[in-house]
Order: sequence, then C-alpha cells, then structure tokens
Amino acid sequence: MMLSREGPDDNASTLWIPSPSCGGDPEVTVEEGAVTVTLTLVATSGQQASCAEYVEVELNAPLAERAVIDGVTGRELEVEGRHS
Repeated sequence: MMLSREGPDDNASTLWIPSPSCGGDPEVTVEEGAVTVTLTLVATSGQQASCAEYVEVELNAPLAERAVIDGVTGRELEVEGRHS
C-alpha cells in the first residue's frame, strides 16, 4: 500500500490512505511517536463492486522523516513523494 501526503515538503501533516471500503465507513486509528506513525485502518465493505476511495488523516505534527507503519501487518508503508 502506498500513501500520499498533502504538500511537497516534510512539513506535510495530512496523509491520504487508500481504503478498500468502497462506500463503507472506514476508520483510521493513528498513534504518533517521535520516529514512527502507526496507522490502523478498519473498513466495512460497501455496496460498490470496485472503487478507489481514500481516507484523509490529519497528523498532530508534520510527518517529516518518521516511518509510517501499518498497524495490522507491522510493515513500513511507502509514502509517495518522500525523498529517499
């Protein structure tokens, strides 16, 4: 899964998370730490067969260089537009 962030620099504090809910009611739990941001997405299935839906997440602080972790799998997620 690849996340998008709003803003071209490390001061961005808005993330867009792809959700498979397709019209369901997705909810994201956010845990922010000094070096990581853990996102856990819970989504029910909607009525649409296929769609591309995103959930907006506002962080309390800019993402900067913090790693973004999938709270379900424990894997680090790629953030689109981040300079390596």
